[in-house]
Amino acid sequence: MDRRVLIAQLNIEHYRRKLASERDDAKRRAISDLLAEEEARLATLANSDPSGGLEQLLDMVASQAAELFGGERAGTNRSESEARLALILDQMPFGFGLTDHTGIWILANVLMRRYAPEMIPSRDPKIVHRWQGFDKEGRLLDPSRWPNARALRGETVVPGIDFIYTTDDGRHVATRIAAAPVRYAGGHVAGAVCVVEELEKSKA
Repeated sequence: MDRRVLIAQLNIEHYRRKLASERDDAKRRAISDLLAEEEARLATLANSDPSGGLEQLLDMVASQAAELFGGERAGTNRSESEARLALILDQMPFGFGLTDHTGIWILANVLMRRYAPEMIPSRDPKIVHRWQGFDKEGRLLDPSRWPNARALRGETVVPGIDFIYTTDDGRHVATRIAAAPVRYAGGHVAGAVCVVEELEKSKA
């Protein structure tokens, strides 16, 4: 594992522990800001070295996102979690989104909404035709086998599956989609976190 990924993970765990025990609102905001910076750093490292950081990034965001489902932590903490996740998503250099159990976005950054404006591609009849995913033998995948759909069934799909996305003007974009489930405290799937990484563009 990249040493920088390990350091970012250790810092994230440290700030999480501090945040869990701190009661002063001003200090909580400061710790929350530092935590968001480390989480954004991990996101950048995951993009530069997907094999070293992407799975850890998905796990980290999935555990943070669990607070937005089921009210495990009420009040201010939930608002802080949502604001922190939104900040992380906006800084990511790839498409990133958090869904509910139906596949509709709860939070998604600008890059993700460019590819999938409202929900995961496998469940959106308006855009599903724009995506083509392939297995290791190059065979076309049914949408039920796409990473985001599998994550909503409880599977983690990392480093992801290659897809071709067709734009409005007919260009083809090579992408990779990865996803992981978000669970309630009891273990049931509450939603999913999804990544769309742009690999390269080609002409129509």
